[in-house]
Amino acid sequence: MSVGIDPELRDALDKQAIHDVCMYYCRAVDRLDAELLERVFHDDAAVGYGVYDGPASGFVANMFPLLESLERTYHCIGNELVAVDGDSAVGEIYVFAYLSERSEAGLTDRILAGRYLDRYERRDGRWRIAHRKLVVDWNHSQPGSAEWEEGMYGELRARGVRGKEDPVYTFLS
Repeated sequence: MSVGIDPELRDALDKQAIHDVCMYYCRAVDRLDAELLERVFHDDAAVGYGVYDGPASGFVANMFPLLESLERTYHCIGNELVAVDGDSAVGEIYVFAYLSERSEAGLTDRILAGRYLDRYERRDGRWRIAHRKLVVDWNHSQPGSAEWEEGMYGELRARGVRGKEDPVYTFLS
């Protein structure tokens, strides 16, 4: 912890750093960026998702094949309630996720709304996730209705893609 910083300012800075960790998580899973995902979790972190419960170090090996099988994903963070106590913090982070899956039957759109119950730790001056549990509050599935190639959607010059070919990586470089 930094010496001489007003406690309220320190709390705000810590919460902003934790918010950024959550934003990087969303980018990492939506862009299939394993390198970025590894910087979100501590080396000894654990996750509990139901479909995968175990060390965060195994998340990429176990969850990326599932994520890669999807047409697209889109994770969005909503309400954030984070309590910081020195070099540790807990958070309830609302998440809204869109998952588009292709099968022989066609495209299926899945919407999931839930919360990440997180424990964060600051180590060597960096906040990262030490433990994450996903709680699903509701979900909805329906036949896909995307119009990617039609009308104005077909005219878009920049379209999000899964991987480092996404426009954000060029923009940031």
